Amino acid sequence: MRSPTKHDSFQNITWTLLSRVAGAAIERSALDRSAIALDAIGWATLATDAEGHGLAPFAHLCLQPHRQAVPEVTMQQLEALALRHRITHRERATALTEILHAFERDAIDAVVLKGAALAWSIYESPALRPMGDIDLLVRTADVPR
Repeated sequence: MRSPTKHDSFQNITWTLLSRVAGAAIERSALDRSAIALDAIGWATLATDAEGHGLAPFAHLCLQPHRQAVPEVTMQQLEALALRHRITHRERATALTEILHAFERDAIDAVVLKGAALAWSIYESPALRPMGDIDLLVRTADVPR
């Protein structure tokens, strides 16, 4: 096992904040101000780390009440990521609607799975659920159609 490096301690600090962001999102509670104690390097990597863990929209939402304590560049990065996720979600929702209408016209039964289903069923706002694709389940017999 390797010895922890300085980089590891920065990641742990960022990870702690992101864990608290995830907890606040799950509990639908406010992020405790004491949770946002990052150093300059932690703030510099927060948006990238949050995006990598699928938490950028939540981090943006949870840090809004603490805006004064967050470096402006970090908030701008999180705002840009949240906006990108809202736009991407809207485009995917439009595509999914078109696909499901086409399936309905052709009498193809489909089940929406994973992110696309969860975004609408358990998230406060669908755009808080980052998605890379749309997963659909259809009967094997319907695949050629």
